[in-house]
Amino acid sequence: MNTGLGAVIAFVVPLLLVLLLGRPVINLLRRGSAGQVVREDGPATHLSKQGTPTMGGLLIVIAATAGILLSSPIRQSWPVLFVLWGYSLLGFWDDAIIVLKHRSLGLKARQKLLYQFLLAVLAVSIAREHTFNGTLWPLLLSSLWVFALVSMANAVNLTDGLDGLAAGTLVLAFGAYAVIGYISGAHAQVGQALALAGGCLGFLAFNRHPAAVFMGDTGSLGLGAALGMLGLMTGSPWLLVVVGMVFVAEALSVMIQVSFFKLTGGRRLFKMSPLHHHFELSGLSETRVVSFFWAAALVCGVLGVFLAG
Repeated sequence: MNTGLGAVIAFVVPLLLVLLLGRPVINLLRRGSAGQVVREDGPATHLSKQGTPTMGGLLIVIAATAGILLSSPIRQSWPVLFVLWGYSLLGFWDDAIIVLKHRSLGLKARQKLLYQFLLAVLAVSIAREHTFNGTLWPLLLSSLWVFALVSMANAVNLTDGLDGLAAGTLVLAFGAYAVIGYISGAHAQVGQALALAGGCLGFLAFNRHPAAVFMGDTGSLGLGAALGMLGLMTGSPWLLVVVGMVFVAEALSVMIQVSFFKLTGGRRLFKMSPLHHHFELSGLSETRVVSFFWAAALVCGVLGVFLAG
């Protein structure tokens, strides 16, 4: 398939699939009582989100998979598809527990991390045989990549806390990696990144404020892991920190908050973590916070492309 045509198909097919199927899927989730359970210690303004359909990220995953399979050789698609589906199914399991038991927490943190690390080890093993340049990494580098996949999956999961925040930021991050893939010669990954970007962009039509559906862990974990795998597959893993700086900042804010709380005997550095809640409680509207984070993600994406070139 012509590279340009393949890129267009990769982006447009998931975009249209999500736009066409979004409303029926939302209605199905609503009839199935798959509503969001809002954390009790969260911002008071979020109480109105209680009951909004969640697990909508599965629609992105399915649509993006279609775009990937239509645009990329199956041999070079397996690593991204493996983490996308593996982590998404783990997230679906977590979301299902939350919905069925009507609580804000699903699987225990230790359970989730164990499964995530097992999936990451398998994913990196697969990627070692399928990278576009055939590179085989030593054990230390492979271990770092296992850590990177788990970290990015959870960082995106933490970012998914405001209407359109994670989806919009992911569109920009995947878009940046599509360009980075083209620059680095990883042409199969161009289509994969564009398919994921297209699915997230279509999802924004329903997830922007006021959100009609949330992606849930079903979407955020899988999409975060897929972003990490794209970094590995394009041969530019260090750029993940740059392109995904918004996600990194969100994760660091939680780590810093917890550490500061323990060291100071109960004091808080931020008004609330992750970082987007701190800005909310500082007086900024939800839409303004999201716009600010999107702008930051755009700058980070452009910087990542510039460094890749």
